[in-house]
Amino acid sequence: MIFCKRCHETIMVSEFLRESGHSSVALTGRMKQIERKESLNKFITSEVVEVLVATDVASRYVDSKKNITDYS
Repeated sequence: MIFCKRCHETIMVSEFLRESGHSSVALTGRMKQIERKESLNKFITSEVVEVLVATDVASRYVDSKKNITDYS
């Protein structure tokens, strides 16, 4: 997981990772609830999604053993 301070940073980092060949999904407070759940489920249940890039909104939903990085 990578945490960013702002929504636009979250999207930028997630897009950069995908362009660099890494599977990633974004999770921000500006997303609809269903979109947040879909992104989170992809990260938790999928071996394909390597990185979840999120604002602090993810801290409410995530209890994961994957590595966490604070990108601030």
